Amino acid sequence: MQPKMKESNIWTSGIIVAAALQRFGHYGMRSLLIVYLATDMKMSGQQAGQIYGLFYGSFFVTSLIGGVLGDSRRGYGWTGSVGLICILTGHVGLWLGGPAITMCALVIYTIGFGLFDPNLSVAVARRYHDERLRDSAYTVLYTSINIGATLGPLLFGYIALRTNARVSFLIGGLWPLLAFLSFNPATKKRIVTNSSQDIKETAGVGSVLHANTKTGKLSGRRWIIIGILGLAGIVFAAVFDQLGSSVTLLANRYVHRGVGSFTLPAGYVQSINPFFVILLGPLFALAMKHKQSSGEASGKAGILSLGMILLGSGFGVLALASSGIGHIGDHNTVKWTWIFLSIFLATVGELLFAPISFSLVAGLSPPGRQAVLMGVWSATYGIGAYLSGTMAGFMETFGTFSLFLGISASACWVAGAVLWTATRALHTGLEGTKQTAQH
Repeated sequence: MQPKMKESNIWTSGIIVAAALQRFGHYGMRSLLIVYLATDMKMSGQQAGQIYGLFYGSFFVTSLIGGVLGDSRRGYGWTGSVGLICILTGHVGLWLGGPAITMCALVIYTIGFGLFDPNLSVAVARRYHDERLRDSAYTVLYTSINIGATLGPLLFGYIALRTNARVSFLIGGLWPLLAFLSFNPATKKRIVTNSSQDIKETAGVGSVLHANTKTGKLSGRRWIIIGILGLAGIVFAAVFDQLGSSVTLLANRYVHRGVGSFTLPAGYVQSINPFFVILLGPLFALAMKHKQSSGEASGKAGILSLGMILLGSGFGVLALASSGIGHIGDHNTVKWTWIFLSIFLATVGELLFAPISFSLVAGLSPPGRQAVLMGVWSATYGIGAYLSGTMAGFMETFGTFSLFLGISASACWVAGAVLWTATRALHTGLEGTKQTAQH
């Protein structure tokens, strides 16, 4: 009989706390960056947009570098900690200002994010080996990230308003520093697992007893499973990120945003999703922790498929709500209730797909390859985000919002159906993982 895993409070885990702190500073800084470049740095709107896009898009490239280093002898803890120091250095560079220093600061920041992000995911996977706890931990991680995404811009914006953006960047460096002080010790603690022997995890050792430690290879079946998950992840990100582009544009043009004598900015629509994540995240984390064995039968494939279907349903609601708009440029309006319902469905789909897919990829990864595969997984989201922006740019050519949103919804439903048909292979792969780990 295997010893039972010693449970800890996931919410107060040093790794989860570090994630919330890092994202707090990250999203706060990002909310000011493009305006800072255009005003303080005297760049044109086009130049500022190009630098901002390159800065954001490069995260998914540097994540691959972070994954390779995380799987090296240095390990995920050391690599992630160095990443946080680089992020702190980037904050200081932005405070110093000047064109050359600012560009160098952004490069260093980008490298730091890439070193930290995939190894953060690995740290969660290494600490929680039991699938139910791991699913719950990734949901908690996702919620904590959204807490930072919601509060960071508010604090940074307030500081910038009372002083200036550079002071806000400097004070923002406190958050990656605090994240380092939380993450570094947490990745050095001894981890008690549900395997037949205890494993000591240190920042300098990057291996864990997981499947066959002699081969460290993925079977062909698992490659297929991860490939299918990757394609679904691209579709998910390409559609979900429309909340920040096409849906915001829809709100700007066709939603009555007046509250008394005040008109709400269209960008406020982007705050609805993180609000729902913060509200629902703890409930989903609790449900994942106490659900029946997550790896059995069609459990995880069913959860991921349902997440894609619900995301598509959210966009389907918007497609129906905007059907009264004959052509882009009409003056018909869409009610706020439809926007809220759509984003609610999309958020539920997000909570079912995003954290569980991260947990599943981590669980399928062989020893010595977890950080690399988590970096690749982050890159798939980057591809999806790029496609999302490209799709939004071609929105005008569709003629109607309804058609555009309907195509987005259909893409999710097709991806969900593909995932559903892959349930049998997914179940077989997970059962193979269990059987190998028991020997």
